Amino acid sequence: MLVASVTTMGMCEFTSFLPPDSIPNNSSYEQPAHWRKTPSNTLQTTSSPSHHHQQQEASNTDKRFSSFVSDQKLEELSKGLVIPNTSKSTSWAVKTFEAWRNARNANFPEDSPIPENILECADKAVLNCTLAKFVVEARKTTGEPYPPKTIHFLMCGLLRHMRSVNAQCPNFLNKKDPEFNSLHGVMDVHFHKLHSDGYGCDVKHAKVLSKEDEQRLWAKGVMGTATPKSLQNAAFYIAGKMFSLRGGAELRNLKPFSTIKTKGSESIYIPGAHIKNTKWNIQKTAYKQKNCTHL
Repeated sequence: MLVASVTTMGMCEFTSFLPPDSIPNNSSYEQPAHWRKTPSNTLQTTSSPSHHHQQQEASNTDKRFSSFVSDQKLEELSKGLVIPNTSKSTSWAVKTFEAWRNARNANFPEDSPIPENILECADKAVLNCTLAKFVVEARKTTGEPYPPKTIHFLMCGLLRHMRSVNAQCPNFLNKKDPEFNSLHGVMDVHFHKLHSDGYGCDVKHAKVLSKEDEQRLWAKGVMGTATPKSLQNAAFYIAGKMFSLRGGAELRNLKPFSTIKTKGSESIYIPGAHIKNTKWNIQKTAYKQKNCTHL
């Protein structure tokens, strides 16, 4: 005989009143499935259809919103898209400015010292005077002056850093702001003098690899299939040549190629998202990629 009692947790317990003599004394004896008990010594009753539906909806909701963002990740995302080379350029500009500030404070004590937190300043008059001095006095490690384009890169890097530290920092490169007319005038005069002295007049272009150069690389085994290194060099060169790639970063960011058919022949199609200078922002949500198709 079995007596069932329902607990407060919706569980059902079964108590056996069979006499001990009626149970076979056999180690291989196994209780019927409906007599077995759960590890908690109870058997759970079947849930109602509505309860099962609620559980299913909760499971679907959990799957839908399963990717969560931490505060640290959100802070990183709020900084916007930062290209690695741009980050290096910003760091280089800040280090150059700090080295100049330390040298000026140490070697020109009669002038008012430049404070250490100057790159956090939002005062236009202070920035106007300090940055004008930096434009004229900035030098390479060799002591030679920077060409005008490099000085402009330094100023852009400082502005990016200052905007990341203090969002209220004014755009001192905005020529429409009359409060920075003095800075812009100094830059124009100094850049003109640098160009007159021959700084920044030579335009550097990457050397074009001729057909003879390519054949020489194949002949010397720099590119080939004999060794893993030569095969890697060949793959690097051919991919860059055929798909207009400009360095290792674009090759590493390549996605699997797509094969498309045009006029009866197959072509290899590469989406332009791999290009390192492709920019996506709020104003360019429909930015058109420069895709590449090789016949």
